[in-house]
Amino acid sequence: CEDYNANTITTGLEFLDHVLGGGLSKGELGAWIAYAKVGKSTMLVNHGLAAVKLQLMKTAHFIFEGARKQAEDRYEAGFTGELYRTIREHGLSAEAYQRAYEEYQYYSDRLYLRAFTDRWDYSVVDIHDTLKELKRRHGWEPDLVIVDYGDLLTGRDKHYAGETEKQKAAWRDLKSLANRGYAVWSAAQARRPEKGAEDRPHWLYSREIADCY
Repeated sequence: CEDYNANTITTGLEFLDHVLGGGLSKGELGAWIAYAKVGKSTMLVNHGLAAVKLQLMKTAHFIFEGARKQAEDRYEAGFTGELYRTIREHGLSAEAYQRAYEEYQYYSDRLYLRAFTDRWDYSVVDIHDTLKELKRRHGWEPDLVIVDYGDLLTGRDKHYAGETEKQKAAWRDLKSLANRGYAVWSAAQARRPEKGAEDRPHWLYSREIADCY
């Protein structure tokens, strides 16, 4: 990031840090919008890696889709420089483990991963309660919160007039979480494209976030 003393957290991408004035600021919510299976979750892991490795920022990464093990393996690949496929299929070699051990001590207490994948009605309240418990029990509070991903959350209320209202409320709640003093990265699935749309360049806008993709 352009100024490591600034109140911003590097994205790990120089051009994006430049656009954001050094990175994502605490109090801001950033969201990647893309179609399915094009790298949203991988990008979020890369943001977490950059925050931990380049700035020693504490990062809490919450997973609402897929397996926690997949996110762990992606972080492992990023920290060690090993191929993700190699780690997924064979794990770390003894040599790679030894090489990474001292570095891991340096980064200890910087990254927290938690999977919420048992049900479909999680909300920002579950994230907030986890952060509150981490602070109460361990005195640990993150600088960066990663939510993979936002439109899998529901709003804090019990009833909404359809999926659109539920997702609107969930994203407002994520912004409220950022307002507590965290930088928050998340992602959203775009609605399925029209036939042939993926064969030509085109823009995606926030209004195209999926309603229950």
